[in-house]
Formats: sequence, C-alpha cells, structure tokens
Amino acid sequence: MGKLNWIIPTNYLKASEQINSMINLIAQLLNNGLAYKVQGNIFLDITNFPQYGKLSHLSEKEMLKIAKEFDEDLDNPFKKHRLDITLWRASTPNQAKHIPSFDSPFGMGRPGWHIECSAMAISSLGQQIDIHGGGQDLKFPHHESEVIQSEGATGKIPFAKYWLHTGEVRYKGGKMSKSLGNLVLISDLLKKYSPNAIRWMLLSHHYRSSWEFTEGEMEKAQENVNFIEEYIKNFQEGNLKNKEDSLSQKEFEVYMNNDLDTPSVLSYILKSARNGLENSQRISSILQILGFRLPTS
Repeated sequence: MGKLNWIIPTNYLKASEQINSMINLIAQLLNNGLAYKVQGNIFLDITNFPQYGKLSHLSEKEMLKIAKEFDEDLDNPFKKHRLDITLWRASTPNQAKHIPSFDSPFGMGRPGWHIECSAMAISSLGQQIDIHGGGQDLKFPHHESEVIQSEGATGKIPFAKYWLHTGEVRYKGGKMSKSLGNLVLISDLLKKYSPNAIRWMLLSHHYRSSWEFTEGEMEKAQENVNFIEEYIKNFQEGNLKNKEDSLSQKEFEVYMNNDLDTPSVLSYILKSARNGLENSQRISSILQILGFRLPTS
C-alpha cells in the first residue's frame, strides 16, 4: 500500500473482535420489535421494511433467486419469511469442535454475515456514514441487509449517503477472487511495473465498470506513464516551454463530478501531452490529486 501511495486506513477491524458490538445491535433490533427469537436463533423480520430491495432495485422473486445462490438459508423452518435475515445463529452440539461460537444473552452461537458489517461500521464511523463502498455483487443481499439492520437499530436514515459499487476485475475469463485463486498479486506486478503504471491501469477503468486484466494492458499503462513522466521532466529541465492550460481545474472537476470519470481525465491528459498542448504544471497537479507520485525537479 505504501509503494502504491494509498492512504492508509485509520481502522483495521476484525469481525471476531467486534462480537459485543454485534450483540448490542441485535439486542437493539429485538427491543425495537423488528427482530424475533426462535430457539436461540434471531431473525430480522423484513416485513417491517418496505424499502428492502430498493438499493439493488430487485423484486421479491429476484431476491429469492439470488439469496438461494448466496446460501441465505431460505428454507429455515424457524423463519417467518424466507428472506428474513439471520442475525444470530444458535450453535448445535456437533458444531462445537469445528465452528467458532460465542457467548451472548441469546445463548451460544455466532453472528450472521450481514450484521457484522453494520456493527463494525457503526462502532467505528457512527450511526450514519457518508460513503459506503463494495463490489456490485454485494448490493444484495449484503448491502440491502446492512441498510435495514442499521436503520432499524439506530432510527437514523439514511445509513449511508452514497454507495460506490465497483465492477468486477476478471482474469482468464473468471472473476478475480481469493476463493477461486485466480489472483494477480500487486507484489508480483511491482517486480515488472512501476507503482504509477499500476495506478494508471486501475484508474483507466471506471470504478463501476467490470473489466478483464491483461498483461498487454499493463504494459501499455507503463508506456503511458513513462511518456508522461518524461514530458514533465523535460519541462522541469527547461527543454520545453509551458503552454497555456488546456485542462482547467474547472474542466477537471466536471470530469470528476461525473461519477469520478477518471478514464476521461487520463485520456485527455495523454492526448494533450502527445500534442504538446498541456501545461506540465497542470498535468502534475491533476495526477497528484489522483495519487500519482511524480518526478521532482
């Protein structure tokens, strides 16, 4: 992260260290009459939330289909509604040796998947947050569940003001993921390419778009970065004269205000630099805003 010039997170949270926060949130949902307990299991009653499904724009039929793919325990006999969200799952005697369990006022068990993120967000950021990120494949059921759990417990609406859902990064025809093992590691890329090239490659795709990683695109990103860095260096050494700004701060903001359109910014900078039209100071300023480390005079 340091080599790529990322901003380091303030908090590194582990779900296993936030169990008390989850228990407190579940207790609040029970107190608010939005959840129910059956034989040590606790479920969130989705019929209390008519807005459920609005984030992902899904019908109940569509939600049921996706929930089945996510193993959402649709046929649990204790549930009032098949889509009710599992907040706490009671432990059974035969699970004690191979599945972690925790003590709680509800009995031994473990939290549901969705309540973890509600609890960790609220405990570290507060009852309402500005920006919530995540992959597009998490809109439902995960983020939909986060919304109603959090808003139901705190009464604060909205839980998140803005949602930034990223597209998939694909590799060799499949989604790049830890579970599938088809990963391209940054540590390996850094052996062949500069941090700026990796950043250029990432920002050349709109964050909402899904795309396929290829070695050829990575090589092209390195070529583009080498050209821009040399362009800036020539200005710094006095080999070229600065032109009038062709990409003003206002125009840059127009691109960025259009849902963070970083591909258009990079494309414009590259085209202008190749035509000798762009002020090197403007290029440096914008690329630094985008997190690039640039050569200094």
